[in-house]
Amino acid sequence: MSIIMNKVITSIVPKQYIVPYLATTTLFFFWAFGLNANDILVAHFKSLFGLNLLQASLVPTAYFTGYFLASLPMGYVLDKIGFSKTIRLGLSLCTLGALGFIAAGFIGKYIVFLAALIIMASGATALEVSANSYVTLLGPEDKAGVRINFSQSFNALGAMVTVYGLAHLLLGSQSVMSIVRAYGTIAAVFFIAAILLNARVIPDIHSSGVTSPNRSNAKIFSLNSFMGFLGILFYLGAQTTVASFLLIYAHRTLHITTLAAAIYVVMHVSLFLVGRFISSGILYFVRDSFLLGIYACINVLLCISAMTIYPIHPHAAVFSIVFMGAFNSIMYPTVFELTLRGQIRVRRVSSILVMGLVGGAISPPIMGELADLFSIQFAYIVPMVCYAMILVCALYHIFFRRN
Repeated sequence: MSIIMNKVITSIVPKQYIVPYLATTTLFFFWAFGLNANDILVAHFKSLFGLNLLQASLVPTAYFTGYFLASLPMGYVLDKIGFSKTIRLGLSLCTLGALGFIAAGFIGKYIVFLAALIIMASGATALEVSANSYVTLLGPEDKAGVRINFSQSFNALGAMVTVYGLAHLLLGSQSVMSIVRAYGTIAAVFFIAAILLNARVIPDIHSSGVTSPNRSNAKIFSLNSFMGFLGILFYLGAQTTVASFLLIYAHRTLHITTLAAAIYVVMHVSLFLVGRFISSGILYFVRDSFLLGIYACINVLLCISAMTIYPIHPHAAVFSIVFMGAFNSIMYPTVFELTLRGQIRVRRVSSILVMGLVGGAISPPIMGELADLFSIQFAYIVPMVCYAMILVCALYHIFFRRN
């Protein structure tokens, strides 16, 4: 049995790339500290500064604006200095952003927190542009989807740790000192990682050395990269709104405190983690574009459930949103890998895809405005539309771009 498992593992990641692959996988865990903190910060800042939902939704908007602004520059930086230095640059910027939170805590101004989020997001952009494309190059091209989905599973683990930890540290507290303590710890983690993950652990590689002869030197700005950009744009629009407003949805639908409602966010990201690991195994046997389409269809139906059944079955409505986490699991890495498949200029194409994370900046204000004007339940029409567009991207790969 061990011989068989060894062959399976080495068919996905060759022995010479196992250490760089595992080291890079830790990065997926780390950048969840910035991204998934937004799910708790929206509710915490709403209470702390007396904001409405539209104002509170500026938390993910600021964060993903940082992604949008930094993505193309980080693609250029990656081309110039390579994977290893770009990763350390990203970790350093994340450290600086976390330290910015500490400064904002002492200043006590909402806008300063938003500025710190943009800095942290620019560092996360460097990590995403480099780590996602690096993982796709560490072995056979036909197993790139398995590699990136397994690595992204640790991003889901980081999400669960972040949401659980910050919920207990921040919710129910009206002191900014709780933020200072939390982000002091996060800054220390990023700083230590920047020192440990050096060029010896994550060496630079070139795509020509590890990819298949089927890669094409297609234009960077092509229909394929555009569909990939749209897929990432609408996925982040869906994921951010679903997760960021789940706590408030549960609070208003079940008439419970935000601290009690936080358990549903923890369950959501826990299912996200479980879904990543299980789906990584399924992808070894099932075509990735097909599974992406199925998961998008399921989440459209779950959004409709959250919008309609809450007056009769409020707990079932909340769990409709909770279970979306399981089916979100493979969407981002699968769209990313499908778009990079067959590309030579993976670094530049990666930066275009990461620009799509601006979807996480666009959709929360729209959803926040709909929630303020109508209801939090009706506002889930926003992620429903996003999942429908992800289905379109899946159909493109199934029928028009046969990989």
